[in-house]
Amino acid sequence: MEQAIEETSWLGNEDHVLANVYTPELVRTLEQHLNNAEKLARGNAVAEPHVLGDRVTFDHLRAYQAMVRAENDADFAEAARRRSGCWTCGSRRPP
Repeated sequence: MEQAIEETSWLGNEDHVLANVYTPELVRTLEQHLNNAEKLARGNAVAEPHVLGDRVTFDHLRAYQAMVRAENDADFAEAARRRSGCWTCGSRRPP
């Protein structure tokens, strides 16, 4: 993660920064680590909520990236549909 941040060009707004830092390869690697963490945390009352927080954040990142891709393709109806997969401060994730 640190390497991706250091090697990216920090030009543009958050949409461009996210695309440069969270490359498809990095997202796949993060998902593998998250899946392993979920297995290890299962049943651990301390670790499980922390890993759930990581999962919620990761799922939001993927939904946001999908929304931005649709927006960049000028498919605004799809971008609006993808927006429903993103959460905002104060929103609750379904159980």
